[in-house]
Amino acid sequence: MACCQELIKQPSKAHLILLADLHEGGDSLGLLRRLAALTRSGVGVVVLLALTDQGNPEYSEGMAGQVVALGIPTFGCTPDQFPDLMAKALRRDGIAEWTAQEDIRLVRPGLTLDFAVRKPVARSKPIADSISALNTR
Repeated sequence: MACCQELIKQPSKAHLILLADLHEGGDSLGLLRRLAALTRSGVGVVVLLALTDQGNPEYSEGMAGQVVALGIPTFGCTPDQFPDLMAKALRRDGIAEWTAQEDIRLVRPGLTLDFAVRKPVARSKPIADSISALNTR
């Protein structure tokens, strides 16, 4: 993500499609900070949790919830749906409306990941809120 962030020179004309299940073995907070910074700068960011024939992703619900809390559309789709997704993303059209028409389930915010037990748990203050506070200082 650091490399992508450094390469983007015109954020309002850039798009980043992150294909990942968000089962991070690395710096999850760092990933969330970079995604937040990219989004704030004007980059069109979409997180694609899976690109499979069924479009049903296996993903970290906690991390996905944190990404969505940053305002980033997060979901899985099929290879047949991918060209339409790209068209919507490039035009910066309503991805939420498109996913509803395609009967694609968007991830909803509100979960965080308890890294000690590796399962999603409800928290009163999501990591995304902490990142927002860090980035406004």
